[in-house]
Amino acid sequence: MEDFILAFSVVFPLFLYMAAGWLIRRAGILETATFKSLNGMIFKIFIPIMLFVNIYQSDFTSALNVPLLLYTMAAVFIIYLALCFLVPKFVKTRRDASVMVQGIYRSNLVLFGMTIGASIYPDSDIGVIAAISAFVIPEFNILSAAINTTKIPACTRKSPKLGNIAASGNAAVKGKFSPLGSRQSPYTR
Repeated sequence: MEDFILAFSVVFPLFLYMAAGWLIRRAGILETATFKSLNGMIFKIFIPIMLFVNIYQSDFTSALNVPLLLYTMAAVFIIYLALCFLVPKFVKTRRDASVMVQGIYRSNLVLFGMTIGASIYPDSDIGVIAAISAFVIPEFNILSAAINTTKIPACTRKSPKLGNIAASGNAAVKGKFSPLGSRQSPYTR
């Protein structure tokens, strides 16, 4: 029962924040443009400041847990590759499959991980979470760029051959192939 109470006390405030945002928007207190501006300000100003402060205030020798960092980055990449194989079997169009893969493998580590970590361990150093996010978030962005701008043969609707798996990882890094087709991203010209 203690675990349930702890989980509830950690997660329930997040639901309250989301409910408050939904109610404010539903009631028309703030316009959509205002929400977009506030969202941009949070992501471009406040989250980077929060990450910097958490890393700055933490003991860097304990914050940079290399085995945990490598495990986290490998787990994200393995989940990404698994989704490249599975999602195209269930989603018909490449665009929808790309969005589905990103929606599944990308986490809200900065938004929810830091909050949950600070709630579970209020007197502890949560610099570990900030340090991991400093590496995992660029990995998310690299994988997103790879899925939108390249074509990995092992991850198309055809059944993959084992030899293509290694080649697809190398090709994704070089930007030659994409898991879900050959559509060029509007951001790469």
